[in-house]
Amino acid sequence: MNLGAHIAVAAAAGRDDRAERLGSALPDVAGMGRFRLNRHERGPREAGNDALDAGIRLHYRTDDLFHGHRWFVARQAEVHDDLTAAGFGRGPALACAHVGVELLLDGVLLADSPTSGVVHGAFAAIDDLRDPLGALVEPASEADWQTHLTRFTGGTAVHGLDDPVEVAHRLQRILTRRPRLAFSPCQVPRLVDVLARRLPAVADGAHSLVAELATRLR
Repeated sequence: MNLGAHIAVAAAAGRDDRAERLGSALPDVAGMGRFRLNRHERGPREAGNDALDAGIRLHYRTDDLFHGHRWFVARQAEVHDDLTAAGFGRGPALACAHVGVELLLDGVLLADSPTSGVVHGAFAAIDDLRDPLGALVEPASEADWQTHLTRFTGGTAVHGLDDPVEVAHRLQRILTRRPRLAFSPCQVPRLVDVLARRLPAVADGAHSLVAELATRLR
């Protein structure tokens, strides 16, 4: 599950504090910039913002439910099988299927105005939480971390995820630094075709999925 979906689930589960909603996306925010958080699913390692800590713990609970959910397992398998048939190797097919479905799900949810408002509202809380957010990483990384967070206050990090072309290019950039998962730029058009063909299946049931996960997390 990716950024927007995490925040949408947190909101649907009744987490009204914007800091907690933001916290529910922070492990993925950190991963995108290759930062290591000082907090993890077992709780805070030091005193900090309680709502951010609660959101981070919620993130891992949500991922556990999502990655084993029949909806995600089915969508991932469909994309994987299509990519294998299109000539993708095992590693790239698995990675693109997993992350690609998550990114498309974000795009579907963010195309909904109320959900988009909730997600961008959580990211807007970043500027009010700079100090506790800074404490989440090692001091040597804080300046770069704060710069990285600015990508999210403007919404650019989640823009265009309803477009299979944008998602395919993101996947190519993300995986290029992972030799066993990387694929050639010349394969991007084939990935676009697969993602475009499977986008309706991702859209089908996306909001019901959020509601079900939220119910299980309450």
